Amino acid sequence: LAVMLFSAGAPATEAVEPTQMYLAAYSLVLSPEVALAVTGLFVILSQLKINVTNAYAGSIAWSNFFCRLTHSHPGRVVWLVFNVAIALLIMQFGVYGALEATLTIYGHVATAWIAAITADLVINKPLRLSPPGIEFRRAHLYDFNPVGIGATLLGTLAGLVAYAGILGAGPAAYSSFIALGLPLVAAPLIAFATGGRYYLVDRAGGAPGPEPQRAPDPEQMTGAAPSPAKGTETPCAICEHHFDPEDMTHCPFHASPICSLCCSLEARCQDMCRPHATTRAMGAGLADRLRADAHTRQIVARYATLLAVFGSFMLIIGPILLLGYGQAVLTVPAGPSATEAIANSFWLVFGLLVMVAGVLAWLYTLAGESRQRADEEREHQTQRLMAEIRAHQRTDAELLRAKEQAEAANQAKSRYVAGISHELRTPLNAILGYAQLLEHDPTIPTPRQPALRVIRRSSEHLADLIETLLDISKIEAGKLEIRRSDCGLRDVIEQMAATFSREAHEKSLAFRLQVEPRVPEHVHTDARRLRQILMNLLSNAVRYTDRGEVSFVIRFRSDTATFIVSDTGRGIPPEAHERIFEPFVRLQDPTNPVPGTGLGLTISKLLVDLLGGDLHLASQPGAGSTFTLRLMLPITRSATAQVPPRRYYGYRGPRRTVLVVDDHADHRTLIEDALRPLGFDLVFAESGEAALASVRARAPDLALLDVSMPGMDGWTLAARLRRDFALSAPIIMLSALAVEQQSTNPAAAGHHDDFISKPIDIEVLLRRMEVLLRLDWIRDEAAAAPIAPLASVVPEEDLATLLAALSIGHVRGVARALDELARARPEAREFVGAARERLDRLDLAGVERLVRDGRP
Repeated sequence: LAVMLFSAGAPATEAVEPTQMYLAAYSLVLSPEVALAVTGLFVILSQLKINVTNAYAGSIAWSNFFCRLTHSHPGRVVWLVFNVAIALLIMQFGVYGALEATLTIYGHVATAWIAAITADLVINKPLRLSPPGIEFRRAHLYDFNPVGIGATLLGTLAGLVAYAGILGAGPAAYSSFIALGLPLVAAPLIAFATGGRYYLVDRAGGAPGPEPQRAPDPEQMTGAAPSPAKGTETPCAICEHHFDPEDMTHCPFHASPICSLCCSLEARCQDMCRPHATTRAMGAGLADRLRADAHTRQIVARYATLLAVFGSFMLIIGPILLLGYGQAVLTVPAGPSATEAIANSFWLVFGLLVMVAGVLAWLYTLAGESRQRADEEREHQTQRLMAEIRAHQRTDAELLRAKEQAEAANQAKSRYVAGISHELRTPLNAILGYAQLLEHDPTIPTPRQPALRVIRRSSEHLADLIETLLDISKIEAGKLEIRRSDCGLRDVIEQMAATFSREAHEKSLAFRLQVEPRVPEHVHTDARRLRQILMNLLSNAVRYTDRGEVSFVIRFRSDTATFIVSDTGRGIPPEAHERIFEPFVRLQDPTNPVPGTGLGLTISKLLVDLLGGDLHLASQPGAGSTFTLRLMLPITRSATAQVPPRRYYGYRGPRRTVLVVDDHADHRTLIEDALRPLGFDLVFAESGEAALASVRARAPDLALLDVSMPGMDGWTLAARLRRDFALSAPIIMLSALAVEQQSTNPAAAGHHDDFISKPIDIEVLLRRMEVLLRLDWIRDEAAAAPIAPLASVVPEEDLATLLAALSIGHVRGVARALDELARARPEAREFVGAARERLDRLDLAGVERLVRDGRP
């Protein structure tokens, strides 16, 4: 078009104008008016397309540039408006003429940049000096690649030096070719010198390393992305959008795949995926190669950053002032003085801006260092927090497993405690029962009476120990109960003193008991719990004292009892005074270990709180300990008018029949020895089935049922007696399991009248029987009518036959004699039943005693 206009005689200034070219071309085929309109429309559309497209492309460049530097996306719409506004301002102020010099400089930079890219694509990749693909993901790139940046800088610098005429007129004319040709040579040389290490990051650790050689891909040679396979899109862990694999990378900070945009915007990761690929890391690596120390590296990094920021400011300020200077020279009238004045003004402004830029660059550098230290500290604290969280998670898991194991062990322990309690109570029932019977037996010699009292008290002490085992389970279940009644306070004190004075004597310790005269005989409290508290305090005092003495002082004033237990033992450190009352806490001495569970003081403190009292500790290491217990113990009337206990010699009224059901023969014998001398008619059964058969023959006036029996237990038996036989007689349940005061079977509950724990207190049993049967006891021996022995109705010859068979141990002979006696003498039915019950358990001595009681 330009040649056509010039050949038509148009001046050269018009021939190079695009508008004139379009108008001349349209005029050849259209009328002048239509050609002018079409030309105007074409120019407007072209300008809109070019400027808007360029503005949008510029917005993409601006966005990518700021994303990489600031890790924040400014938004393409913002930069689109920004670029359009710049273009409008340039047109409005008419500074196109001043842009010529600036565009010339930019042309050299763009030429060198295009040449470096071309050399990398056309030369380096075929020679395998660079990776065959084109990578744009930040996580896979170095901040600084000396191949492209170095070649661009060399070409730009050489081109501008030649353009300035420093090398002469010839190179100045070919400055653009110099800027184009030098990067084509420099890029391969730099790539060869560096070995291509700074193209891609080694994802294994970010350290520089040669990229594995791969066959070049034609699509990648041209910069085009390979076509992703369908259905292979991966979701980003941050934005949750789906992208092709080429747009995704694995982030070790998030431990998930993320897209390239989110990777560019991520600022918290501190380039964890490429720790050796950042500008700072590369500078540190250069300093290491120069053998610089840490202080020198820090100084070099600081001032290098300062120079980079200051240089960037100068690159922005310089062209702007140069552009303004050129525009001012064009608009101001010509003259040396005016040009010089304009130049001086611009130099003054430039100097001021240099000072401001220097201050701002220094502030930016210091702020960047501060931000970096803050980020490092934050990352350090985050890592510590994450490590602590992981440790807590492991601890929680271990605690959960330990809790499950502890719960399983606790359940096993509870079952074991209940079982061992039952096994201990079973023999203890006979020991304590016979001790009570023998203690009231007038045939026992007087010198043996203290020994019997010691047996009874020791048995009661053992029963309290068993209750302590059960209290552990009750404390854990929160079901510990207090049962107040009248008790002998002085008896409890004497019992504790008698028990622990012997233990102190065995350890060669002095035991000192001091009881004030005003201490009453009887008070209203839970005697068992009081004994338990005092037993724990005295036991610890004796146990942890190796030499010296243990004192037990009791004072009483205004219904308040004060118990003081002191020792000269090891003592307790002040910091352990509160902790000593916690469960399972024991003060251990490796040189002199003391056995124990660490629950005594815990139970004592809990019981004191339940009783409304106070327990105080005063102790120093090596100086002994003093426990002071204060309790409200109201005095009862029995304290002023004490009546000594008397024996029961029988009861008035008709003879009562008692059914005793127990699978232990010793327990049946104990009940028999306790109740038969009082005139009760006893029927024994060793199982629930035998008891039902006995009730069919004869209904009892009272039933004593053991809870734990093989086959049918006591609860089921009581329910069947009420339901199947309509038994209205009172039922007392007996059990060695003190915690089993109610049946676990709801259908069997509510059919008994009372419950007594083993070991059985004979006095308690007789009092309960008195209430349930409305007995009128005979306490005077003279008023009691003699009770005829069971064998008194049996003829002498039959008794002799039985004794003859018993003397040789002929069990079958005894059984045959009893059968013949039952057929011939119906009135001897009770004797025969008692003898058969003893014979069933092979108690020949018992049968013999029964026979001899009936002989004159």
